[in-house]
Amino acid sequence: ADRLKLSEAIIVKDLIALSRFCLLPTDDLSLAETLKSPLFGYDDDALMEVAIDRTGRLVTALQARRPDTYKTLSYFIDIARDLTPYDFFARVLDHQDASGMSMRKRFYKRLSLEARDALEAFLHQALDHQTRMAPDLQTFLKAFSQGDVEIKREQDSSLSEVRVMTVHGAKGLESPIVILPDTTNTPNVREILLPDAAGGHIWRKGSVPRVEAAKEAAKARQSQEQLRLLYVAMTRAESRLIVCGPHVGRENAKLKEGCWYDWVKRGLEALDAATVDIVLNEKEVAVLRYGGDPEPVSEASAPAINDPVDLPDWVNELAPVEGHRSRVTPSHLLADPPGEMGVRSPSEAKDANVFLRGNLIHKLLELLPDVAPSKRRETALTMLSSYKDVSNALATQVIDEVFAVLDHPKFAHIFAPGSRAEVSLAGSAKNLPDGLYLNAQIDRLCVTETEVIIVDYKSNRPPPTDPSDVSDLYLGQMAAYRELAREIYPSRSVSCALLWTDGPHLMLLPDRLLDAALQKIAALPIS
Repeated sequence: ADRLKLSEAIIVKDLIALSRFCLLPTDDLSLAETLKSPLFGYDDDALMEVAIDRTGRLVTALQARRPDTYKTLSYFIDIARDLTPYDFFARVLDHQDASGMSMRKRFYKRLSLEARDALEAFLHQALDHQTRMAPDLQTFLKAFSQGDVEIKREQDSSLSEVRVMTVHGAKGLESPIVILPDTTNTPNVREILLPDAAGGHIWRKGSVPRVEAAKEAAKARQSQEQLRLLYVAMTRAESRLIVCGPHVGRENAKLKEGCWYDWVKRGLEALDAATVDIVLNEKEVAVLRYGGDPEPVSEASAPAINDPVDLPDWVNELAPVEGHRSRVTPSHLLADPPGEMGVRSPSEAKDANVFLRGNLIHKLLELLPDVAPSKRRETALTMLSSYKDVSNALATQVIDEVFAVLDHPKFAHIFAPGSRAEVSLAGSAKNLPDGLYLNAQIDRLCVTETEVIIVDYKSNRPPPTDPSDVSDLYLGQMAAYRELAREIYPSRSVSCALLWTDGPHLMLLPDRLLDAALQKIAALPIS
């Protein structure tokens, strides 16, 4: 239907102005744009009351003269520092003023429900951005300003309103009544270079035969295009098409041959259309009409329903209370005590770099498999050099450990094309306790036609050599991963393994250990 450039939508400009002000509260221009938007609805007089005769910034004058508005803006500034872009904009739109009207409803009241298309597309952009990049407002604004997003709006023909559209914009639409208001003009050929029969181009100035032939061909092409557009315009009408022929030029000017009105007039005359006299602008004019008057809508009332209808019992019953879901991260399931991480804080660790080292190894193992093998080491060095706290010795240690994993022939299938890093899973499984809802993040997932391999990276030093010595914390985590994967891939076998980066060593976890961990999870009190 109609296409809308998202960056030019009024509602988007207002939200962008607000977010810029929240990031820079001294920006008077963004504040003025925000106050005049439907979010606050200030007119020029109200804005001048705040701005005129002030001694400092506009926001300082607003605090003194409009404390209610300043309080709302202060709330937006506070949440802009802590929330992701999507959550920030969603919170702003759901915020209600003193009258109980939300900011979202303010936009709809000012711009009609068509603003919903741009709003939903903008929120989708914010949500998509924070899943791919750093989820902060400043990064989103920079990425959005560099993008060029268009959305296609399916327009609702049932709305009782008049739409002014171009023929190109009306493609694919249909309306009960279509009016073509400007049909007596014909466009001029504006091409400077005209294609000729030899496959080249000719400068249109001049009157030699070859140039005249190219001009005639260009006119013929334009005439065909005008007829194609006329066909599109006429076929948008569902019940009635009104073609207007405004008079152009002098009073005695003749109708231009080849204009839309001329084509339609000749077509109606060929169909023996009736001539009808109507009064237009206090003058009686003759118009051509093909087809009869529209039939009046029937006013017959709907048949009365006399027989009683038996309603089911559930109509008068309250809806059952939904069960409480306990949302848990798999790595917390068998923690001691439950719900706490089974790791020490950095201040308790003997090696101050142990946590930084583990995070860097995880990040490199996530990103480097998607980089060409010849460029992996260079990419790793570039990434580590951006960390101020990473010494050369630590960088060398991390790179050696990572490439010992990536270059190991036994691990090739884990990092083969088709495998995925940092896969998010959420849900429950039939072998997990009722009411337990898991949010999982798998380090590496490899799915083949017959098998699913789940791999989690561990950087413990020294690592255990026997699966029986693996902590219940890790076994419970992998058992939960396995059950979620079995729900998704019921026809494939699911294997779980821990990749100890110190070594490196890939440890396949036997099902008996995972089954035992699953029994411990089943005995947990879910609240």
